[in-house]
Amino acid sequence: MPVNDFSISLNLLGTPIEGSKQYIFDLESGRIESILRANHIGQCWIIEAAGYICDDNVTDVLATIVKSHRSLETRDAARKALSVRYPEVALGINE
Repeated sequence: MPVNDFSISLNLLGTPIEGSKQYIFDLESGRIESILRANHIGQCWIIEAAGYICDDNVTDVLATIVKSHRSLETRDAARKALSVRYPEVALGINE
């Protein structure tokens, strides 16, 4: 039976956890490009991808990251991701 809808789980790891993996996705081909160790760059790439699939739930998660994540770079990445589809939301969030 074909799937009616899809879902994506977005897990941002603050520090590396042994045995945990994050993936780099090639959005054009729809494939996993490589495995990335959990770090700031990995978080930013995942956040950037989330900006392209933004729905209300993802928008809320990104807004929470903008408001409260401990890393300035990660907060900036979330604001940039939000601005892909919802620039007015991204501009209206105060940290």
